[in-house]
Amino acid sequence: MSNPLIQHPNVPWVHCADAGPNTRLRFFCMCRVCGAEMPSYGTPQQADAFAAAHAAHQSASPTHFGLGDLVAKATGTLGIKPCTPCEARRRAMNNAFPQVLRRR
Repeated sequence: MSNPLIQHPNVPWVHCADAGPNTRLRFFCMCRVCGAEMPSYGTPQQADAFAAAHAAHQSASPTHFGLGDLVAKATGTLGIKPCTPCEARRRAMNNAFPQVLRRR
């Protein structure tokens, strides 16, 4: 990906790359919290849908990662896909331990 990543206007932890105005499928996005990426470049509507799906990933603390965020990142790196109970556990762990690692 040669284009720089920019923050999504509605979900700041989702970053997108713009392929340029000459293509219909111009946006590629990734979530900085869970590491998920769009499978390929998409339309602006697909980028917004991706951001909306990852809007709930904000930690309990805007300056730190919570324990749930770190566990979600580790399991995502291992290829374990999150489910609804996983998301509930992530939120509960973030509420119990909201400031485990400082955000950069």
